[in-house]
Amino acid sequence: MRPPSENGPVEAGHVGRAIRSAMVWNFATMAFGQIAIAAVFLLLAGRLDPITFGTFALAAVLTDLFYNLGTSSSVDGIVQHEDYSRRTLSTVTWSAMAMCIFVTIVFTGCASLYANALHAPQVTQILEALSLTTLMLPFIIGPTAIMRQRMDFKGLAVLGMIASLTGSLAALAAAYSPLIEWALVIQRVVTSATMIILASMRTRFLPSVSFDPAASRTWFSATSRIFAGQSLASAMPRAIDLLMGIFFGVAAVGYLRVASKLNELAVSLLVNPLGQLWVVLLTRARESKESTSAIFLQLSSLVSLTALPGFIGLALVSKELVALVLKPEYAPVADMLMVLGWLGLLVPLNNSRNAIFTATRRFNKLMVFSIADLLATIAGMLLLSHFGSSLMLAGAGLGPIMMIIFAVPLILQVTHTDWRDLVKSLVPPYVAVLAMAIGVFALEPFIVGYSPLQSLLIKAAVGAAIYLGMLGAFFRRSVFASFKLVAAH
Repeated sequence: MRPPSENGPVEAGHVGRAIRSAMVWNFATMAFGQIAIAAVFLLLAGRLDPITFGTFALAAVLTDLFYNLGTSSSVDGIVQHEDYSRRTLSTVTWSAMAMCIFVTIVFTGCASLYANALHAPQVTQILEALSLTTLMLPFIIGPTAIMRQRMDFKGLAVLGMIASLTGSLAALAAAYSPLIEWALVIQRVVTSATMIILASMRTRFLPSVSFDPAASRTWFSATSRIFAGQSLASAMPRAIDLLMGIFFGVAAVGYLRVASKLNELAVSLLVNPLGQLWVVLLTRARESKESTSAIFLQLSSLVSLTALPGFIGLALVSKELVALVLKPEYAPVADMLMVLGWLGLLVPLNNSRNAIFTATRRFNKLMVFSIADLLATIAGMLLLSHFGSSLMLAGAGLGPIMMIIFAVPLILQVTHTDWRDLVKSLVPPYVAVLAMAIGVFALEPFIVGYSPLQSLLIKAAVGAAIYLGMLGAFFRRSVFASFKLVAAH
């Protein structure tokens, strides 16, 4: 069960279809699924207080990190060796189960110690319950790997949307019952279980009672290195949660959790549709320097064109958005959301780093830069910790800035790309979004006294007109070139 073309140059039409599939289906699910999920989340926020969100966030620091990383690194380990036989996938499932049992025991045993260290004893029970969800991880690895191998982005997007919406509805139901304090835990369990069931049905894969020691060792060797490198990068949001809790308390973590959730909606729409393509396409193109460089430039350009206006737009309307959709007690979320939006300026130059090092098998570089990124982020937050929670959050930008200075040159080297080509591909969206921000800032004095809804609509309309107008007037040819590969048949 191998893909038809392992190491040859990736044809433009093949890549174009893959990109269109990822973009179209993720945008389509956003139009319905993400909006529906956001609506349910806002209803949930109306029932839960910041303390509840903060307690769950601190408990999920450990389990989220392991679950998300375990899934992604396990799937990437399979993709690296391109062996999708039932025997190998079953071996991976049982190998992962052994690891998850051990991790569950450790998390459960350390729950009270962890909660006491944070001076938040209420975290103990939530962490113990979330620890059990790690036992579900092994059963999503095989189906996800098969869908990635088939480039079934439509399936991944639709199933992810259904699972998220189902979990959100379950949480909302719990929020209107005596189980209100467990609503977020119930959401996690239902979402994971739904995704496993639907993905297994779509791929018709269930692990068999078989085990190949050699396949287990091969998978573990690749996965452990990917896990080690990616864990440090994925630890970033959780480290930020921890620092926020240590310096400003559980409520501040709750505000951050809500701001992050709103920011994740932008990530789901603008970054994730293309983010899942990096490892698959670069792995297949790694024997061709031209194909590797072309894919890197095309994906970087497309991420910039779609992500930058979304993140900066979110920052520009953060106060209006929070005033419209959240209770007054969540007002501090606006400043955090604004900070997260402005940090989005760094996404196009950093988002692909781990995927590129994984696809090109630079596992040592993956590890080194992940450590440096994490340490720089923590240092930046500590430096600004005395200036309030929002500025402390802004300090997290030090890590991405350092990575632009030190990691991007290596990324250009491994993707066989000239820095001038990268600059040329990124100038249009950055210039256009800068003009958009200046235009909206200039508009501020003229809309003082307007309602939050009126202000938001005016800012959105003016910002979109400036951004699209700049691209159309000054960078039309460059923008068309960025979408050329997507248009390939």
